[in-house]
Amino acid sequence: MNDEQIKKLTEYYGYTISEVVNKVLSFYSPIDDIENYIPEGNNRQIAELIKFLRSCKGSSLKISSTIQNPYKGQVKGSNLSFNLNDKYTLFYLEQLLNTILEKNQDGLYQFEFNWNFKEPIKYYKGIAPCYEIEEDSFFTEPYTDEELNNIIEYEKEKESNQPKLTQNGKIGRTCYSFYKALKLQGILGNNKTKDYSFIYDILVIRGKVNDIGKGFSGTIGKEKYQNIRNWINAYLTQSGKTE
Repeated sequence: MNDEQIKKLTEYYGYTISEVVNKVLSFYSPIDDIENYIPEGNNRQIAELIKFLRSCKGSSLKISSTIQNPYKGQVKGSNLSFNLNDKYTLFYLEQLLNTILEKNQDGLYQFEFNWNFKEPIKYYKGIAPCYEIEEDSFFTEPYTDEELNNIIEYEKEKESNQPKLTQNGKIGRTCYSFYKALKLQGILGNNKTKDYSFIYDILVIRGKVNDIGKGFSGTIGKEKYQNIRNWINAYLTQSGKTE
């Protein structure tokens, strides 16, 4: 989400631009498709793939699938396979998955399991005894097998308790979470038409809904309010929650 667009939108609606606003917006904005993630980035599958790679360490990895976007000479729907046997590529693939998992969970597992955050990987630079210990600028420490098992079980339980939502319900979940977070921080006021219109325009910036015009007054504000209200009601009904 474009920070400058958010700033201009916030100014237009007359809300306070502060660290609180920035923190709340940054919590939701990096998720490219928030209404479709259950859970974020599918951490369970990432953890399972890391364990899979560790189980197969020392042997080649065969990847097979069905061609959906054929290049010249390929036939859509036919099978395609690839053998990956370079140990360095496999090593860095596992490091990348561990790093993605750490960045994805963003403190959730530290809260749930009382874990420390993963530190950057440290490596030796130079020749002994004249070497320095430096931190990697990207990769983080890998998860242990026990940690991965805990993550997999936690995410499985999380998925099993996740309500089945329609597309309107998924959008409503985004709107509801966003509204409650902003309301909790005292950012929004008591004018729901204005507040819901602001949330609607956030979705416009994210390319999730049609731009029906600027502002929150008149028929434009009424339509924005009704859309957000209907989406939130769909989420509350489908999830069994109450406002």
